Amino acid sequence: MLIAGYGEAARAIGLAGLARARVVVVPDDDAATARRIVAVARTGNAGARIVARTRFAADIESLREVGADHVVAEETESTRGLVRDVLTSYGAGSSMPDDLRIDVPAAAVARPVDTGVADLAGCARTAQIRDVQPRSPQGCEECLRTGEAWVHLRLCLSCGHVGCCDSSPNRHAAQHHRETEHPIIRSFEPGEAWRWCYVDRRNV
Repeated sequence: MLIAGYGEAARAIGLAGLARARVVVVPDDDAATARRIVAVARTGNAGARIVARTRFAADIESLREVGADHVVAEETESTRGLVRDVLTSYGAGSSMPDDLRIDVPAAAVARPVDTGVADLAGCARTAQIRDVQPRSPQGCEECLRTGEAWVHLRLCLSCGHVGCCDSSPNRHAAQHHRETEHPIIRSFEPGEAWRWCYVDRRNV
């Protein structure tokens, strides 16, 4: 059973027959949304194995607390990939023990809380960040025109375009980056201020 997007989660859970599911996968990379979905899924099926996804290792424990059995953190999996590559390069094979733990210091995953550029010194695209106003503060610019739905919103920090996230069906934020080469977005969700550079493929 695969559940994405909290807005439709309760209906999707009911339609999919959560009570009979053996495994529930929550692929949404927004930690707050994933926590809500995991909590609903765990309440509906105490015996299912719940696998969740998140961007940051710092979110793993909070997802486990609400009922996730296994959490895949993007930053940790990237590190595992690097370790596999190094092992292969030195002829040690590419297999890694299942219990290998890769600890990421909390300071390394702390998220920025403002839209300033002082903490972006390591990113070559900081000059393209502007003090922008959202062009469509009520939602994804393209989805509003076509009447389609989105999961989360992202704000382009070059021009103010508001587009839907990669968990949404149309992925308009990423499409906007490909068409304009505007590199940095910020979450346009209430209470979130993290930023992402499409070029460096990392949080900034």
